[in-house]
Amino acid sequence: MEKPSPHLFYHHTLIEAVKACKARRHDHKVVLTGHSLGGAIAKVVAAGAHVPVVAISSPGVFLSSRGFGIDQDPLKYIAINLINDGDIMPKLDRLTGAVFTLGCGSSNPFRCHQP
Repeated sequence: MEKPSPHLFYHHTLIEAVKACKARRHDHKVVLTGHSLGGAIAKVVAAGAHVPVVAISSPGVFLSSRGFGIDQDPLKYIAINLINDGDIMPKLDRLTGAVFTLGCGSSNPFRCHQP
């Protein structure tokens, strides 16, 4: 089986861009954030670049981290997950890091996912 092209996995490019930003600006702190799939991507990049991340209503990356070729262990210390109690998206994979659960106020799980 042929190995997939590294260009298909753009998170490597993002990790290198974040590392370069950190190297250029030692006096600034880089923190990534994202909602839903953007939060999952932010967590993957944060794990690779070792920067803090705040993810809102995003799935975990515990199981998928292997497919991305990243060590998700740093997320235990640098990730904050904000989730709504009725949202189904964060239940798609195990969340790593701090998890803060907010009330949703709706019985519709799709409404709980809206930003």
